[in-house]
Parts: sequence; C-alpha cells; structure tokens
Amino acid sequence: CILKYLQSDIKKAISDILDKNQNIVKNADNLSNCVIFKPIFDRKIPVVMTLHDTGLLCPVAHGWNNKKNTVCLKCKGLNTLPCLINNCVRTKKHLSCLNMAIWSFINKLTGYNNKINRFITPSKALADYIKSNNISKVDVIPNFLTDNFLNKAQFGTNQGYFLYVGTLADYKGVDILMKAIKELPKEIPFKIIGSGFEEQKYKNFVKENHLDNVEFIGNLNREEIIKYYANCISAIVPSNCFETFGMINLEAFVSFCQNLKHHAII
Repeated sequence: CILKYLQSDIKKAISDILDKNQNIVKNADNLSNCVIFKPIFDRKIPVVMTLHDTGLLCPVAHGWNNKKNTVCLKCKGLNTLPCLINNCVRTKKHLSCLNMAIWSFINKLTGYNNKINRFITPSKALADYIKSNNISKVDVIPNFLTDNFLNKAQFGTNQGYFLYVGTLADYKGVDILMKAIKELPKEIPFKIIGSGFEEQKYKNFVKENHLDNVEFIGNLNREEIIKYYANCISAIVPSNCFETFGMINLEAFVSFCQNLKHHAII
C-alpha cells in the first residue's frame, strides 16, 4: 500500500511540479525513497543531496549498534545484514529492522546513489565515511546559523544549570548523562530539552533515583531555546553515535555558552 501510494500520489505530484518548473536544481535533504527520485532523474534534472547523518549507507541513519551499545558502520554497499543481526531498531515506535534494511537495500540496488550529482555533508568525518564506500562526489559545507538566530542570540547570566538539547535516546548518550548526574551533588540542576522514544525510561530513572535536580522541559522552538543557552553553565553533548557537526554546537557558541562533549565523532 505504501509503495502504491508513493507511485500514484507523490510521484504524480512531483511530476506535475517538475513539468511546470523546467529550470530547477533539486536539493534533496537526506536519502528519500527511490520512487520519489524517479521522475526527477527521468527529466535529467541535477540533484544535490545534503547528508546530515549516515543514512546513505546505514538503514537506521545514526550508525549505532543497539545490541552492543556502540558505534557501528558495518552496513556498506548492498550489505544491510548487520542492521538485522544487531537489531539496530529495538522500539515498537519505529519501523522494524527488516523494513528499514529492505528499504535501504532497494534504494542501493536501484543505483540511485550513483545518479546524484553531488553530496554535501556538514563535516569531514561524515564525508570521509561516505568516500570510504566508493562514493567520491562529496563536498563539505559546514552547518551555519541564520541571521535571524544570530540577531536574537543573547548573553545571559549564569543561572547555575547544565543544559542538554536533543533527541532523548541512548545513541545520543542520554543514558550516560543520567548515570553521571546520579553521581554528582544533587545541588547541581540539569535542564533537558527535547523528546524521544526512550524519554519515559529516563524519566523513570530520575524518579527511581530521586533526582529532583533534573527537569524535563520537552520540545521547544529555536527562539525559546535561546534563553536557555544564554543562562546555562554549559551545554552538554554526550553523544555515543557517529555525530556530524551539529547545530547545537553552533547555537551554544553564539550564545556564549561552553560545550562539554563525550567521545562523539564530528
């Protein structure tokens, strides 16, 4: 049903747009389904694809082995078996490992990667990983902030708390952060901004260990987050997975906020 929907609705919609706009260059944000690309390639329209993660090669996009809780970059070429063997998706809220591995395999099998004119990555580490898989058309363009964000960045006052902003999941290192907080004096406050499929697990951990110094704030927009950057001691980036040069680093820096990082690859 999904494939039929993509072919009949999305494919037709894209075709109609392309027919009305002949002189365009398509910028694709990460790897989309191969069916979506077909009408673009049929018209020989140049495509530039921006890669924010390892999704071009890794079925689950973040290069993380859920079975061993470690970085994994074993899915290469047409081989997506490591994703199945290592059970890289372990939550019911996500597609199954089988579905992800199959879709990734189909996208690779069709050879659409070879038809992309250029790939853009925000970091050299990600570019090197992509190039190591015989994909040479890769350029590095670092992430940047808009004038709108820069104009609103604030120099606040140190209100004595540490800040985490991002997805709430083990591959982002939130489990390590929670364990560290447990060992620290309870007088040190931590504010957690974001959400994720393992969010409840962390909330249970905080409750069970009586960590009243941890506050889960939830999702906020960029403008709302600015004040939290400005008033914190430091922003913490505890990632375990293969990270690119994320926006959080930039946002914290322009807010005159220090960054504490784990051994994430950037």
